[in-house]
Amino acid sequence: MPVLSALALVTLVAAEPSALPLRKLRLYETGVGYFERRGNVGAGKGLALPLPATHLDDALKSLVILESSGGVKVRGIEFDSAVSEGMARAMAGLPSDDGEPVAYAELLQSLKGSKVELALTKGKVRGRLVDLEGPFFAPPPQKDGKATSESQGEPQYTLTVLDEDDALRRIKTDHVEAIRILDDRTAGRLDLAATTISQHSARQGAELEVQVGSAGRLGLGYITEAPVWRTTYRVVMGSEDEGQLQAWALIHNDTDEDWDSVMIELANGRPSSFMHPLANPLYAEREFVDVPDGLSTVPQTAPDVWGGLTGSAYGVGGLGLVGSGRGGGGTGEGTIGLGDIGTMGRAEGGSVVLGDLADLSQAEGTEAGALFLYRIADPIDLDAHHSALVPIVQQDFEVQPITLFPRDGGEALSAARLVNTTSQTLPPGAVSFFAEGGFVGESMFDRLKPHERRFIPYGYELDVELSRERSTVGEEVTVLRLHDQSIVESYVLESEITLSLDNRSGGTKRVYVELDVPRRAELRGDDGVELDYDLERSAPMAAVRVGARKTAVHTLRSKELLSRVHADLRLPTLVELRERDGVPQAQAKLLDSAIAKLRQGLRRDAEIAEAETIIGRTEADLARVRKHLSALGEAGGRSTARAKLSRELVEKEEQIEALREQIEAATDDAARVRKQARAALNRLNEWKPAATP
Repeated sequence: MPVLSALALVTLVAAEPSALPLRKLRLYETGVGYFERRGNVGAGKGLALPLPATHLDDALKSLVILESSGGVKVRGIEFDSAVSEGMARAMAGLPSDDGEPVAYAELLQSLKGSKVELALTKGKVRGRLVDLEGPFFAPPPQKDGKATSESQGEPQYTLTVLDEDDALRRIKTDHVEAIRILDDRTAGRLDLAATTISQHSARQGAELEVQVGSAGRLGLGYITEAPVWRTTYRVVMGSEDEGQLQAWALIHNDTDEDWDSVMIELANGRPSSFMHPLANPLYAEREFVDVPDGLSTVPQTAPDVWGGLTGSAYGVGGLGLVGSGRGGGGTGEGTIGLGDIGTMGRAEGGSVVLGDLADLSQAEGTEAGALFLYRIADPIDLDAHHSALVPIVQQDFEVQPITLFPRDGGEALSAARLVNTTSQTLPPGAVSFFAEGGFVGESMFDRLKPHERRFIPYGYELDVELSRERSTVGEEVTVLRLHDQSIVESYVLESEITLSLDNRSGGTKRVYVELDVPRRAELRGDDGVELDYDLERSAPMAAVRVGARKTAVHTLRSKELLSRVHADLRLPTLVELRERDGVPQAQAKLLDSAIAKLRQGLRRDAEIAEAETIIGRTEADLARVRKHLSALGEAGGRSTARAKLSRELVEKEEQIEALREQIEAATDDAARVRKQARAALNRLNEWKPAATP
């Protein structure tokens, strides 16, 4: 084996790109990581950014120069172009159907025209593969003179090879033990196709090689896909309102690179990030223009050897597999600060104005920026494909052990009332609770901003029982509104809630009871009740203390803003509404007007009904008179009886006509007063309550 000269060895070592050291890593909740690499570089030396092949696109669309001091210049970024499976198949002369297995015959077809070496059962043959015939099937194997159940043997092919002596040879594949490809291009394309077809190709490494033109210090940053970091918590409860919070972050190094003294930042936020194909060469579709009729790209004497323009053939192109891009220089580092945090207090006892009970929770935590960052205090070492659990928070924390009764009347729960007294937003995660020298339960909690609070159950409470009763004290209308063909009645429902709590344990219990009261309401408790609100469950809460082996009874008054719809706008509905307590005086007058008009309309209806009844009797009398006149006939002449009947007939007809005129007038008047009643109801919406100071 020849010995390399010292100069050749140095050149070989210099040609191997060294990896720019990883110094800082920021992980996000969106499944990406921001990698910062910094170090000193030499002139003309290549620098590698090791990446999994699937992360190449992310790095290409986010690569940024953070530092270029000492005159260092980045001349470009070079990388192996990504080739799709279909393109790799086509380049190798294979069918381009992605996902379909490649048959042996298709591999042989892809070698037509290439130089090969055939290892036969007896000797070797070198030459160019000209054609392939088949498949042929050998006779089925025999056993004891009888054919087996197999219908046919393995498929065989006949290869036509032009050997090195320019002799055409026909060789059956059952005599071929191996085929060696002598054309480097053909072998390279088959290797590329095999790589893209392989299910492991996505896990193979890819390298961005940074071409540096001069020596100096260089810093680069980019994002790639990274495992989502997660948080777990431990809450150690001490005295009634004090405890300690420990937060641990679980991080994963899923790369092939060991992390040595890397600063880790964990971003509690979700910046937008997306996948976008950049590394793959893209091709535009072009119009195909056929040659004129009667012309061909091959001589007519050899149509079966080369094929026509529109015939089927596997082509191999001359696609280059290396591309490069160039960027400019620059320096800079970004920092993310925290905005001012609001403070909050607690609502205790007394009452609140009728409105939003969520105000009992006081100010919610706020944050000025899109991200909160947890910086690991010391750089960490983490081997490739390893994970680590690192502490990110350990500090005193406002936590209060409580007994919680849910609104649905379920069993009592052991719970904790947490207030985030840190300056950071706490991401969601599992939380384990410790008290009285040991583990007491676990749960999950959602994202918690500074000064926000949560009520988190972690077990069942067996020593406290609750019975509750609710009774209606009264209702009071606040406003009436006409909507379509209905009246919407807004009213305040005042109720009394009685809570009876029995504590069978040997210690005082602080009990929180979720109340079945809507968010927009008023609550008043007796002297032993504090009021609170759970934003997560949208539930007002009553908090009371119950001594050891004691029973406590407390009462609350609630006023709820409710509404009901009255679709029937007839007189009984309006009278019922008018008689309710609290109807505003202006709206009461409008109801009085509408009720008077409707009653007037009802009187007209009664007049119409009475007139129609009289008309009915009169028409019956007319029929009788006409019958008598008909019975007298002409023979009756000018008798007194006939004259009397005639006068009666005329009187009845005049009476009916008068009654019909009376009905018409009453109908018009009924329609008019009902229209006036509707106009009065329409004016309900004009009334506005007086503004409260």
